[in-house]
Amino acid sequence: MNYLYHNTESRKNKHLNFKERMTIEIRLADGCSAYKIAKELQRPINTIINEIRRGTTTQIKQGKHVEMYLADTGEAVTEAFNYLKDVYGTQFSKVFKSITGDNGSEFADLSTLENHTETKVYYTHPYSSFEKGTNERHNGLIHRFIPKGKRISDYSVDNIGFIEEWMNTLPRKILDYRTPEELFEKYLDEIYAA
Repeated sequence: MNYLYHNTESRKNKHLNFKERMTIEIRLADGCSAYKIAKELQRPINTIINEIRRGTTTQIKQGKHVEMYLADTGEAVTEAFNYLKDVYGTQFSKVFKSITGDNGSEFADLSTLENHTETKVYYTHPYSSFEKGTNERHNGLIHRFIPKGKRISDYSVDNIGFIEEWMNTLPRKILDYRTPEELFEKYLDEIYAA
């Protein structure tokens, strides 16, 4: 049976195909950044980063396989920021001008970012959720999929990736009904073009 609209071409917000995954693996082995790979494949950088994190491609760094995993510790937060510093390189402080954390132990080492980057780190006051309204809004969106009291570690990387993708492609009123992904890609293009 022939399908009139059958198409194997890549489309935005769709899974990567085998050829794209192999391209990611090869480019990573060659030392290319996630941003450069995203531009080559004409895909959002978040899609490439999520694919690397999911482990569907092998990330090779200095001849060693690097595992990305979810954890609830300060060490995992530090590793995540170090990973982002590797991804964005010298542009890290332009991409992340400031970072706001709460007073939880998982953010204890966050202030060390200021020693190595131009990124400013802020902490909110205890019991002052109004100081981080955007974060609270995102928590509410996450709770549509992961109810309060459930451990995020009980969910697969694919489930977390789906939630990320959904949130990043959700049009927001505060962004004039554009998506965070759309604006982030535009901002990255401006940074790397300069």
